[in-house]
Amino acid sequence: MEKATLQLDPKYYKGGTFTLVAHNLSKQNGYIKSAKLNGQKLERPWLTHDEITHGGTLELEMDIMPNKTWCMAGD
Repeated sequence: MEKATLQLDPKYYKGGTFTLVAHNLSKQNGYIKSAKLNGQKLERPWLTHDEITHGGTLELEMDIMPNKTWCMAGD
C-alpha cells in the first residue's frame, strides 16, 4: 500500500489519525531507504505506542536495494 490511515478513537487517544505513506513504492521498490516521523528523520526501525497514538505521519522512502546503513547501531 502506498498510503494507510488509522483513525484513532478520540475516547482514548487525542491524536486523531496516524498515517503511513510509502513514497516510490513499486513491485521492485520493496526496501526502506529512509524514514521520517512527523517530518523528522527516523533512525530506528520501530515506533512506540505513544508515537502512534499521538497521531501524525510516518513517511517511508522506498528503493530497489536495501539501505544497509539505515538504522544501524552507532549511526
